[in-house]
Amino acid sequence: MNQASDKSKLHGPYLVGVDGGGSKTQAVIGRRDIDGKIVVLSYGIAGPANIQTVSAQQAWDQCRLAIDRAFAELGGTPDELDAAAFAMAGEGSLPHRKAFIHEIERSGVVKRLVVTHDARPLIAGGTPDDCGIAMIAGTGSFAFCRNPRGVEDRCGGWGYLYGDEGSGYSLAIAGLRAAVMAADGRAAATELLPALCDWIGETDARKWLPILRRWAPEQVAAAAGVVCRIAMHGDDEASRLVQAAGEALSHHLITLWRRQFDQAPVHLVLTGGLLIAEQGLRDRVLAGFTKAGGHCAGCRVIDRPVDTVLHLLD
Repeated sequence: MNQASDKSKLHGPYLVGVDGGGSKTQAVIGRRDIDGKIVVLSYGIAGPANIQTVSAQQAWDQCRLAIDRAFAELGGTPDELDAAAFAMAGEGSLPHRKAFIHEIERSGVVKRLVVTHDARPLIAGGTPDDCGIAMIAGTGSFAFCRNPRGVEDRCGGWGYLYGDEGSGYSLAIAGLRAAVMAADGRAAATELLPALCDWIGETDARKWLPILRRWAPEQVAAAAGVVCRIAMHGDDEASRLVQAAGEALSHHLITLWRRQFDQAPVHLVLTGGLLIAEQGLRDRVLAGFTKAGGHCAGCRVIDRPVDTVLHLLD
């Protein structure tokens, strides 16, 4: 997929892709060139649209806002979209999926509609043969694969209350827990305590709870970046937490690899705000996969996952 260089050579209707996540929603607009390849024209961004954590109407509203913002530089959103693909966090819940699709259909905006989860397009657009394992770690965590026989499988993605191991939210909570244990004297001193004091904007850790209770999960999950930064500075406790997060994510990968790939080398795709931003964590994930016996044929980090959504319209 290419960025547009000569828009006069583009033809056909606009194609729309939307990546609806727990932290933000991104839309991409494309058209085909004379060779039939999709060319990216513009992007738009809006708020969270995980269909299990916001209502179907709110999710569609954020998708529509991202689409409108992407079309803004092209002269405005058409009254009707010929084709649109939506890769949505939380899509694994059938009732939530149906409710979201109902909102789109009720709007009457989209003629041809594809709705799937946020990992499926990563395989379509991020691997050579639409075959491999994708790992997403942002606010939440989730792994998905498609094997050479076209069989699809998934691991994780159970949500922040009792799952999403290795995610931004999980790592943030682990960092906060380590900090308050150090404040109590129940654990060794760690630079996480002063760093999180600065990040939250409150030097008294006993006052954190009422502040954090007002924050959405994606806001809390941003503390994972603090944990990773302190780990890079050599703090033992932060390093231990990042290592544990990497091992948790690699365990998702190795579980799918053993179950679906018959010990053969596999292409890996990594994305999500946490994995994109934190190379140290990515390194730990790949090291954990290899240490557990996994064979990697190649690894690609997708910085802009929404681009891959347009591949669902091929």
